[in-house]
Amino acid sequence: MGTFPQHRGDRYSRRFLFGLGAVMGIAAWLILTFTGMNWFSLFAFVILWGSAAGFGAQAFYGLWASELFPTRYRAGAQGFIYFLVRFGIAIWSFLLPTIMDTLSFKVAGIVMIVFLVIHCIIGIVLAPSTQGKTLEEIEKERFGTVRGGEKPAVSPATPAEQLNQ
Repeated sequence: MGTFPQHRGDRYSRRFLFGLGAVMGIAAWLILTFTGMNWFSLFAFVILWGSAAGFGAQAFYGLWASELFPTRYRAGAQGFIYFLVRFGIAIWSFLLPTIMDTLSFKVAGIVMIVFLVIHCIIGIVLAPSTQGKTLEEIEKERFGTVRGGEKPAVSPATPAEQLNQ
């Protein structure tokens, strides 16, 4: 049986992929907000926004939540983060029709672009740098413990070592 590279999912920089998705989202909203509603702008928006959503923020939030919080607090922390995000979206969805009606679509688009730029900066600057590390290594490095708080007796075998045993 052959061996597999230890971290196949870490081949590319997570910050780069997140940043690429965030910049694609910003570009999509810039096009939609400032070029008017025509076939080109609508098509470009759908392609950029849809592609960015495929490998964008939601996937990275889940990944980073598993790396930033100890195992025993992870589900609660992730649930709280999702609550805040959904609550923010609910408030924005409630205000959006009023903003569009009284101020214009362009103003609403600018507000969306500002949120996306903030999201991009936070994700690129504050994302954990954990490329090439296992979850156990990350937990030990951050918290000194792994798997719910126990001190590791021995370092865990890598997936490649487990296949060869």
